[in-house]
Amino acid sequence: MPKYQYKVIDAAGMDQTGTLAMTDIKAAAGVLRRRGLFVVALTEAEPDDFFAQESAASDRARDVSGKDAVVAPVSLRGLLGWLRPVRDPDRILFLRQGALMLRSGLTLTQCLDEAAQTTPKPRFAAALRRIQRSLQGGAPLSRAMREEGRLFPQIVVKMIEGAEASGEMDTVFDRMADYLERWAALRTAVLTSLAYPAIVVLVSVAVAGFLVLKVIPKFVQFFAARQTVLPWATQFLVDLSAWMTGHRVGLLMAFLIAIATWIVGRAVAPARRVMDRVIIALPVVGNLVQMGAMAHLGRTLSMLLGSGVTLIESLRIVRGLIQNRALADCLTAAAASILSGGDLAGGLRHGAIPRMVPQVVSVGERTGALSHVLEEMGQFYERQLHAATRRLSALVEPVLILIIGGMVGFVYFAFFQAVFQIATAGRR
Repeated sequence: MPKYQYKVIDAAGMDQTGTLAMTDIKAAAGVLRRRGLFVVALTEAEPDDFFAQESAASDRARDVSGKDAVVAPVSLRGLLGWLRPVRDPDRILFLRQGALMLRSGLTLTQCLDEAAQTTPKPRFAAALRRIQRSLQGGAPLSRAMREEGRLFPQIVVKMIEGAEASGEMDTVFDRMADYLERWAALRTAVLTSLAYPAIVVLVSVAVAGFLVLKVIPKFVQFFAARQTVLPWATQFLVDLSAWMTGHRVGLLMAFLIAIATWIVGRAVAPARRVMDRVIIALPVVGNLVQMGAMAHLGRTLSMLLGSGVTLIESLRIVRGLIQNRALADCLTAAAASILSGGDLAGGLRHGAIPRMVPQVVSVGERTGALSHVLEEMGQFYERQLHAATRRLSALVEPVLILIIGGMVGFVYFAFFQAVFQIATAGRR
């Protein structure tokens, strides 16, 4: 009967190691779990016989087809694969697979090995291999994931740290996968809603530029040959076309400078704070950004507090997850207010945060149900955000038609008016 070396964590949080003789690795994992132990690593023990060791080493040097393993040559496709970034769908798939494999009796190291083999991202596979080696060296999963930098969000690392003490690793994996899916859907809703007004502006500018720079100059030659006084609408378009044609280089430079200013401003912290404050102050965009941030704040804080994370640490984690720096600074001020003896509701009273938020938080603090109240608040703002995005989507199409149709209609009106005036003058 084969023997298996194990490393487990008992109910007191202490590490234990040893060997166990069982028929297979799943049976060994089941025995350890029934003893109330959390399995960190479970591997087959090396055989004592020298010739058996040599045979095992030879087997490990061969691939599944029985051929000797060779190092694959570096290809362009492989190099391009390393450039592909790790995104939320990759993390969600890893967490879903991990939860399923843990419930099936596999150990964390085996889960990481399987995930590294199945992921299509070489960069992610290499990170999972490093985490696996850290686990085999005795490090906890949370610390190994934290050492990977921004590969995993702080909230995932913090929740897994709590799961290491409670032993509910598979449950936390599922909860984190649900959280990342919900947050990705929320972020997509906000970005999609903000993309519609941007499309309206870009299409309007493109149509106006085409009319002014391409269509109108052709009619100008026709009107100049007639030497007649143009109506005010036609003369306005002719003057606008002449001005834009004469300053096209300057307009292009101004456009490029505006884009460069935006990119640099997002990279510099003080400038980004100013730009984020301006975004919040905008009528439609600001409301969407606020609702998305408050939904994220409520749900994330509720989950962290319910998992035993302190309020100050929870605020620090949420601050790192909110993209708008103006709103993130409000959470920094709230944490400072709590450290100085104040409450969370008082720290959240800020112009960038809706008035309802501190009122709801105050009720939760007085009743002792802050985590539940924050969850309800997050759900409320999430519903509000989805309703706002649906309304915006329904309004964008007619607005786009009105804007572009209005510009084209004005051009037709101006030039038909001029043509009619020329034809009428010829009859006189």
